[in-house]
Amino acid sequence: MRGKSVPDKGISPQKGPAKGLLAIRRLEKTIEDLRRSNRDQMHFKMILERSSYGCGVLDPKGRLVYINRAFARMHGYKVTDLLGRHVSCLHTPTQMRNVRRLLRQLRYRGTIVSEVWHKRKDGSVLPALMHGMLIRNRQGQPNLVVGIAIDMTEYHRTKQALWESEQKYRTLVESAGEAIAVVGKDGRLEFINKIGAARLGGRPEHYVDRSLHKVFPKPFADRHLAVIRQVIKSRRGITTITTSELQGQTRWYGTTINPLKDITGKVTRALIVARDIHDIKEAQEQLEGRRDQMCRTARLASLGVMRATMVHELTQPLTAINLSIENAMAQLQDSEGPKADLREAFAAVQKALSLVDRYRRIARSTSHKTPKRVDVKTVAERIVALLSRPVQQSGIQICLKKLTGLPRIWADEADVEQIFFALIQNAIQAANGRSDLRLTVSGRTRGSWLCLRFSDSCGGISPEHEDRVWEPFFTTKAAGQGTGLGLPIVERIVSEAQGRVGIKNDWPRGVTFCVDWRLDRRLR
Repeated sequence: MRGKSVPDKGISPQKGPAKGLLAIRRLEKTIEDLRRSNRDQMHFKMILERSSYGCGVLDPKGRLVYINRAFARMHGYKVTDLLGRHVSCLHTPTQMRNVRRLLRQLRYRGTIVSEVWHKRKDGSVLPALMHGMLIRNRQGQPNLVVGIAIDMTEYHRTKQALWESEQKYRTLVESAGEAIAVVGKDGRLEFINKIGAARLGGRPEHYVDRSLHKVFPKPFADRHLAVIRQVIKSRRGITTITTSELQGQTRWYGTTINPLKDITGKVTRALIVARDIHDIKEAQEQLEGRRDQMCRTARLASLGVMRATMVHELTQPLTAINLSIENAMAQLQDSEGPKADLREAFAAVQKALSLVDRYRRIARSTSHKTPKRVDVKTVAERIVALLSRPVQQSGIQICLKKLTGLPRIWADEADVEQIFFALIQNAIQAANGRSDLRLTVSGRTRGSWLCLRFSDSCGGISPEHEDRVWEPFFTTKAAGQGTGLGLPIVERIVSEAQGRVGIKNDWPRGVTFCVDWRLDRRLR
């Protein structure tokens, strides 16, 4: 038809150049993506080369197509030594079976984390924690396996050292012979050794994580928990001797409780070491009973010696009393004579009573002590006067030297009299009637001590007997002349006063007994 234009169905001149430009831009983008990919690969490779972790890449045939320097160094190789080699060169046949199993798991899981034992170039074992990742191609088929290896050698060394240390201390704890436990602030048992559990009547697993109130009766549990919390709060350990009830029996325990710090340095637990001292405590009580019995025996022995002395000393005044009374009766007609005789009889009676009072004070029981300030010189003179007759008969001379002006000691006066009586009586018995023998009792102060010395020239102590003089009932005297209790009593009295007693033996010339009494101690 004329005048009408028919549209051209070919390519428009405007659209042709636009499509070409779009293709060029797509090509440029592809080139830029390739460049960016190359840069990323270079950056990624640089990171891997500088990493301290080992990295290796396996192809589908198990060949190493890439490893970083850390991976090669970890195994004792150079990078070029391993590239292209099969992964089996890094494992023993036994280990390789485990590697194949892991690779099969990787095909299904995509990633795995497992510890694998490798073989170094020198044949030594390398424990490594492997993180494996499977990379697939565009068709979804397994293409590469990337493995990241972390050297676990130091970890295993530390773990082994920790295990050995734990075994060592566990052995010490289990073989200590004492109950050992760890208790938290909340009163729960966090640890208990076999001995401690056995004393409770079970095994350690029966008591771990249990409260003290489920292990002990409430009064004992409350008391134990209060002490534990005190140790945790004060951060200072304590040692106690107290009773506790286990399996229905109340026993004595010596317990040491020390604070335990956690990794931050905070004290949240307490270490308890409990030693069963019940038998020791009973033995101590029995020993105290035996000591009291020994004291009573010694008193009776002293009374026996003093009885003989008393009979001798009282004979004269009682005889005088008898004669005076007879004279008074015969001279009743004389008004003045009976009075004089009675006065003489009265004086004799007073002397006899004085002697009886002296012996009574020496022999009385000292179970109830009456501490006071005691003048040792006064006590020494009193005992020497009391033993004047035995001293005269034995032929020994007693000299009191440097006792004037000494400070008074805080003690029970009867105890001090017993010390002087026993040591002076010991010298009298050792003299055995020989002449020209001497006992010197002297004293002096040294710092906070009053030092008394009883030095005699009566022959001393035979060397084979020197170590036994403090044993109860040990004596070298003839039968009936000694009980062997005098010196042990002296040792007990001085020890109870926190003093010191000793011997300086000069066999065969003589012996010196040393008694040191503390001046700064006040008996209660």
